[in-house]
Amino acid sequence: MLPQARQVWKDALGWARIKLIYTRITLTRFTTLYFFFALLNCLVLVVLQGVAFADNAEAVRVIGGLLSEVNVPEGLPVLSNGVLQMCDSVPGQPDTICTVVPTRKPKGSSLLLATRDLQNERWNRAVQEDQRLRALAADDLDSDEESDDEEGEVSNDEEDDDGDSRNQISSASADSGSTMERGSGNSGFGNSPINDRPAPGGNNSGNGENAPDSAASIAIRNVPSERPERLKLGGCKREDIVSLFFNIWLFSLAVVTVLNESLPHLGASLAGHVLGTGWAGYRVASTEKLRRTYMKLVVNGACQIDFMGDWWALREVHTMPILVINALALLSMGYLSFMLFKVYASQSFSRVGASPQVNRIYKLVLVFSACLQLTAFFSLASTAMWIDHICHGIIKAMARHGTLYLAAFIVTLLLLLPWLVLGWLSVRKEGRRRFIVFSVISGFLLAVSTLMFASALYRFIFMSWPFFATISVTAFVLIVATTSLGVWCRLHFGRGLAHYLQVSDALEDVNFTPVYFSTDSEKGNTFRVNFNHSRRHVDEKYSSALTTAYVQQPELSYDSAPKAPRGQSVYSQASGVPVKLSSTPSLFQERDRAAARAASTRRNKAFGGGHLNLGRDGYTQPQMPARSATVSTRSRVSTRSRDLTSSSRSSVGSDTPSPTSVVARPGLPANPRPRSPPKF
Repeated sequence: MLPQARQVWKDALGWARIKLIYTRITLTRFTTLYFFFALLNCLVLVVLQGVAFADNAEAVRVIGGLLSEVNVPEGLPVLSNGVLQMCDSVPGQPDTICTVVPTRKPKGSSLLLATRDLQNERWNRAVQEDQRLRALAADDLDSDEESDDEEGEVSNDEEDDDGDSRNQISSASADSGSTMERGSGNSGFGNSPINDRPAPGGNNSGNGENAPDSAASIAIRNVPSERPERLKLGGCKREDIVSLFFNIWLFSLAVVTVLNESLPHLGASLAGHVLGTGWAGYRVASTEKLRRTYMKLVVNGACQIDFMGDWWALREVHTMPILVINALALLSMGYLSFMLFKVYASQSFSRVGASPQVNRIYKLVLVFSACLQLTAFFSLASTAMWIDHICHGIIKAMARHGTLYLAAFIVTLLLLLPWLVLGWLSVRKEGRRRFIVFSVISGFLLAVSTLMFASALYRFIFMSWPFFATISVTAFVLIVATTSLGVWCRLHFGRGLAHYLQVSDALEDVNFTPVYFSTDSEKGNTFRVNFNHSRRHVDEKYSSALTTAYVQQPELSYDSAPKAPRGQSVYSQASGVPVKLSSTPSLFQERDRAAARAASTRRNKAFGGGHLNLGRDGYTQPQMPARSATVSTRSRVSTRSRDLTSSSRSSVGSDTPSPTSVVARPGLPANPRPRSPPKF
């Protein structure tokens, strides 16, 4: 089994795409550490955010069940300057009616504390027994009647306990009590219906007789105090969801950074880690603030009983690790991002071929791309949070123009992806039409974000929900910054950046690093890049390649003699030594030398290199084989006649010698042909 799995793994690595991914991840030790740190950070934070979401969802479910059981009229809770109010519409409007919720403080605080502890203890016992009975009922579906009888016995026991201590606590607990569900587990909540539970307090009637309050009457008095908690816990649920997807988005940025060696994604990922750490600290502070509000309005206010139990401690246990992990991730990813920036920046900015002007424009495009990535996520998060908020709960009933709000933000949600793609391509490829569409969408996003502040409901949610306000403001600032940087990049169109990026991408596809880049194809201008040799690079494998100049003059293969100083000339190069031309060139000498070399070449071809015999008569005669006397005499006569004929023809102008041409006697020129004067 193991060899087969190993073979499958080897086959998978043989695929081109997987090999490319593996090569990019293991390019340096810092890229490998960066990738796996990002993966580990994403997994840990997603798990912790999921646990925090489960805590908030349980609290919202319990409080929502309380509100649905008692059927209390809807209202919008508003906490202003420590005063809790219930409003029938958005506060601050002329037709809005708000009612102050009384927070009664009973007399006898010491007796109240004792009463509160006793009620909590009895309540816990009742809920524990109720949970046990419900677990037994789930195991055996045929024992429903027996389970109901046992629940009745538990209720009777609790009523007897209440009767024994009612005379002691009736006066102190006349206005206290609640029907909020509660359990004994780690979550602090149970699953029992509210009406199945005994009332923890009594009602002091006017005639002095102590009669127990019903669950509904107690809940009606305490529900206004619970509604702000429900709204805030519902907001915490949305914050957990946004934080969870935010960590997944950060990991996707890290993957794109490593695979594409992208500086914009690297910068966006680092900025995201900074914001994530700030969010985690805010969540800890907001949880503590919510606990203080709960203690003021519920425990020390209308209800006088702590129904949440140990939920706050559990919540703190689950939120503190998120802050610690984010802080450690920020430090580690910050260091790794800096080291990767040195590698990628050296490859991007120290490459021969880009002029200083193109490098400046490219840096501007990188900043624009990083802002574009951040803007896309924050705009998406704020839009999704707003849509979810106005589609559920009390806000849905309060929204007078809910359909218009929903339509505007849905259109915004649909335009974000095309806006991101158009912005990325139009600036890098200098697409003027695409940039016009990108600018129109940017204007629409800015208009929607600005006009929403004209809505009273939007302003109320913005002021009462700090997390939503932070996300919305961040998205708005990033939209403005991205649009401004895009316009700035548009002003630099046509200056060589698009051609440079196109050539770089084409050369990278064939694993070739570009050397020169010309901004003007007619003039052929090139630019030299000065490297900083003192800068140390992060990886020994690539440091020598990055610090060595890409273009250098080849060494001479021979020792050239030192050149003498030359004169000045207008045709000399600016960086070279001027060359002084002679005013009397030796044209005739060169012509005579060429003629002599040509004659010597013709003789060698005719007679051979070593078959000439110089006689006493002063001319050269080729060596002939021995013949008979008759043949020799006859051939000698014919040969001399041919030589004379050939000599006369050559004097007229023939340049082709005969195989047996006669060489001139001493004192005569080798070629008696008259020379014509040179033509200029």
